[in-house]
Amino acid sequence: MLTKIKILYEVNRNAYKTYIGKRKYAKAYKGDWANLPDQVFKNAPCCFVLSTGRCGTKLLTNLYEATKGISVFHTPEPELVYASKLAYIEGEKYFNCYKIAMICSRYKLVESCYIRKQIYIETNNHITFFAPHVSEVFGKSKFIHLVRHPGEFVRAGIRRGYYIGHSYDVGRITPVNGDERQAWKSMSQIEKITWLWNETNKFIENFKQRVEASKIFFVKAEDLFKDPNVYLNIASFIGCDPPSEKKIQKIIGKPVNVQKEGEFPTYSQWTEDKKDQLRRFALLADVYGYVL
Repeated sequence: MLTKIKILYEVNRNAYKTYIGKRKYAKAYKGDWANLPDQVFKNAPCCFVLSTGRCGTKLLTNLYEATKGISVFHTPEPELVYASKLAYIEGEKYFNCYKIAMICSRYKLVESCYIRKQIYIETNNHITFFAPHVSEVFGKSKFIHLVRHPGEFVRAGIRRGYYIGHSYDVGRITPVNGDERQAWKSMSQIEKITWLWNETNKFIENFKQRVEASKIFFVKAEDLFKDPNVYLNIASFIGCDPPSEKKIQKIIGKPVNVQKEGEFPTYSQWTEDKKDQLRRFALLADVYGYVL
């Protein structure tokens, strides 16, 4: 009973804190509320991390949380799990519809940050297939492309049960046409997850051709995991003052979101047969300098 009371207390306390926070930021704005949306759409500083997930987004979130002038969201509501798959499939065909979806799901969060003079940061990988729509809705958007070695991403996916029963499989993309769609059912789990890695990054690469180069910052997870200078460069890119290098080193030195379930060897220990399955689909590995 005491445990249940404590849970209810925390829920109510957090709800009250959210309510008070909304009142404070609403009172803080002295401008014209009717014209606020135009200001938010044109001028709100935002940065969205585009990725496959399982590549350091939680670590990046922790680094952002230690940085002043930022509000970071790792799993904002709505998280857009299934919606992201729809955006991949039909986001271009119904472009304006998905722009409206971004306004409905993200405007209030960005508005709150704008009023409080905070930079809105989202590290949720499900925002990736909405990148073209986000870019048009929020004019000052910047993007970080975060990528990880495909072998280690596949390893994480296998340990988590991608494509064989993970709850987020409802939002996991699959081929919509071509030979890969015909072959999908006969593809191994390694091949499917590698295809996911390559297709997601291909989508991001295509998007990067549509926006100014100054709005894109490319990061390899392996560098983020070990070099404090990577985050110093990220902070410079988004326009904020980073914590001290010592603080950054402390954060990156503490593993986060470590996967505990499932067993599967690291890529260096794979058999050649398994590596060949990955090589067949990880076509962008060379572009990012990954040795397979």
